[in-house]
Amino acid sequence: MYIADTFTRIDSRLMVIFSIMPWESASTALGLQALLVASAWFGAQRIGLMRGVGSASDKVSSPKEQGFRFLLTNRAWWASAAAHFSDNNAGYVLGAWLPTFMKDGLGFRAEDLGFLTALTRGISVVTGLGSGLLADFLIGRGLPVLTVRRIMTIADTLVPAALLVIVPFLGPGARWAAIALVLLTKAVQSAAGAGYTSSFADNFPGTMASYAFGASNVLATVPAIVCVPFAGALASTLGWWSVFVFVSFVYVCGAYVYLSWSSAASQIPVPSDRDGDDWGTKEEKTELLHQL
Repeated sequence: MYIADTFTRIDSRLMVIFSIMPWESASTALGLQALLVASAWFGAQRIGLMRGVGSASDKVSSPKEQGFRFLLTNRAWWASAAAHFSDNNAGYVLGAWLPTFMKDGLGFRAEDLGFLTALTRGISVVTGLGSGLLADFLIGRGLPVLTVRRIMTIADTLVPAALLVIVPFLGPGARWAAIALVLLTKAVQSAAGAGYTSSFADNFPGTMASYAFGASNVLATVPAIVCVPFAGALASTLGWWSVFVFVSFVYVCGAYVYLSWSSAASQIPVPSDRDGDDWGTKEEKTELLHQL
């Protein structure tokens, strides 16, 4: 836990440095920093610096026992990781380029952007809590867990994909309609917590859940390094519409993989209490011997 806390403290101090950097450079630096911190965290896990986290009942799902290769060969993990990648891609690309689009493409003043950014964050908090409560309600009413996870992931990916592809074609004359679509996008994106994010806990119970999510988060950091500058190149060569189409396309790809490969079942192999024969457990055999 001390190692994890140290990483968090480094994180917070670097954010102060990023805040005074040009925002184009800060986005790439933030992505690189996340990769470094995640790599250090995985290294600490591998060499046992974080052992002791979790209970004895978690040992079957220990990251140290299962290994990173186990995740890379698991389709359920790739399902959630793909949705995670598409979600972060939208967050990084829009976080980097949406203010410029709102200023140059929609005609907003720079001083208006801070309020609009704060408004989107506030909406995300409310809808995030609401989607979690709704998911619990649906599961409590008997709807299968996998169905609920897929509904929430669709809300987080396909709905924003459909909304965002409209935004660049509205123009300054309908800028408030464009803002309404962006706000609605942020609202439905918060369903991720009850969608693919919760699938990590469904599929990898115990201490393996944090390991699985951490591995996915490393993959989902790639858009900060690769996709943000790529989107900037698209905007300068093809126009703003190409940036929004790109984000929507990645969303659709992530949703397709999730809907194809997702599962609500635990992916952790359960150790067998049988000792090699098919006809009973050790306890059953012992009882039979006593009877004989």
